Amino acid sequence: MGLEKPFLYEALPLVVEIMHDIYPELKEREEYTKKVVQLEEERFQETLEQGLTILSSHLSDMAREGVKVLSGEIAFRLYDTFGFPLDLTREIVEERDIVLDEEGFKEQLELQRERGRAAREKQDDLSFKKDLEKLKHKATRFVGYDRIKTESEILSIYNDSSSIDRAWEGQEVIIILNSTPFYAESGGQVGDTGLLQNGDTCVEIKDTKYGPYDLILHRGYVLRGEIYVGKKMRAEVNQTKRSCTCRNHTVTHLLHKALKEVLGEHVNQAGSLVTPERLRFDFTHFAPLELKEIKEVEERVNHKVWENILVEVEETIFKEARGKGAMALFDEKYKEKVRLVEIGNYSLELCGGTHVKSTGEIGIFKIVSETGIGTGLRRIEALSGPGAYEYFSKKEEILNKISAELKSDEERLVTRLESLLRSHKDLEKENQQLLQKLASQGVSDLLDKVVKVKDIPVLSVQVEVPDAEGLRSVADQLRDKMGSGVVVLGSEKNGKVMLVAVVTKDLLKTGLHAGKIVGEVAKITGGGGGGRPDMAQAGGKEAQKLPEALNKTTQIVQKLLS
Repeated sequence: MGLEKPFLYEALPLVVEIMHDIYPELKEREEYTKKVVQLEEERFQETLEQGLTILSSHLSDMAREGVKVLSGEIAFRLYDTFGFPLDLTREIVEERDIVLDEEGFKEQLELQRERGRAAREKQDDLSFKKDLEKLKHKATRFVGYDRIKTESEILSIYNDSSSIDRAWEGQEVIIILNSTPFYAESGGQVGDTGLLQNGDTCVEIKDTKYGPYDLILHRGYVLRGEIYVGKKMRAEVNQTKRSCTCRNHTVTHLLHKALKEVLGEHVNQAGSLVTPERLRFDFTHFAPLELKEIKEVEERVNHKVWENILVEVEETIFKEARGKGAMALFDEKYKEKVRLVEIGNYSLELCGGTHVKSTGEIGIFKIVSETGIGTGLRRIEALSGPGAYEYFSKKEEILNKISAELKSDEERLVTRLESLLRSHKDLEKENQQLLQKLASQGVSDLLDKVVKVKDIPVLSVQVEVPDAEGLRSVADQLRDKMGSGVVVLGSEKNGKVMLVAVVTKDLLKTGLHAGKIVGEVAKITGGGGGGRPDMAQAGGKEAQKLPEALNKTTQIVQKLLS
């Protein structure tokens, strides 16, 4: 069709016009949807270009080696790593009379699925799951919204594979209680940790998760004494960690609202992680946030923290909560009875997590990173309370060290740094000029190493230069001095190889090509590269092979002339 630029997004207004009666949200989010479609088209174009480059490289190697079958492994890597469609790979190889190993592709696809299944099974491994059926009418009663400690009774104990009646000091176990203050991991919030105690008996609870039948599984380690089914225990959550988790969870609600205010109503939560140490918030948005947007979001959240707004929680019916305008996650499954978390008149969300009593408990909020995780998806990593304080303390420590090293107070630190950078740049430029002058003085000596390949002058040597620009400069001087010929120069810098090849224009008609020459030389050093017929650059990883690679230049030139 010859369409190289995105075009589908331009048809979106027509789709909205036709479908908005059935899907009214299309009209509400038209601009956002249009931008996402455009981004998706642009990224797919990038995928195609990247995939075509890699596939072309493989096909060139195959043509050189006389191979007529593209392996399923290569086709799958293009598909899996770069999103390159199999149909397109098939079309391209067929045009070159090459067979695609589709069976090999299917094998690789199945292997990946098996790896995924194995990973899920390992993550969800409950070999005693069937044994839990006996407790399906004894769902654990969670009391942790109102208190962090309670008296409980052990209903069941499990090790890695089966039900056990007792456990002693040194054993790792999974314990089910009749009631618990431990929050089980859900809604992005991690499970609580803490202790189960009775006299000299003590079990450290390291994690809490949901099992089947609304049972709550406490993963623990018996520190002292003996536990058994029926034993009474005092269950107590680690208050310090719970408090930090509550701060981080409540602040995600403030963050969600602030993002909508700053970026637009199209922003919606797309996932989260809330731990005692930090929080992660994924949301829908079509572009990276600018620094001023991040700052504005931070300021809005902190202002709400400092207002010390009351956080109210009530249990209600799902329909009633939605009727009040409560935000709900699109892919979350809600029960009929839900918890509604209200932060003044600022935020209203359905949420089953634990929260602070008022926003002032959060202390302070700091965004530490904002990145993209997929098309139309962004991720914010942030800290609050003690975590944010520790972050600022470390930054202050670094700032103090820099101030001491630069012998400047904090107020004049930027000016001092700018002055030093200018001086460094001037010295670097002066040093480079001196090195290039030294290199130029050695050009005449290098010309003594020219050899003839079918009457064409060829020079291939290793030189000492500061950088790639210096290498090009020496190559240009040698080309001008030679008048006609081929120049291949190599240099080593910090264990890496730099290469440049030059072919004078009068020799291009002979079939000599700088890009092909330097590409072949670079391969010997474990690298690659290419460029124009008259000038090309490359790099390599194996500096010890540079002399061997340069020695092969005459053979490469001879091959191209054949």
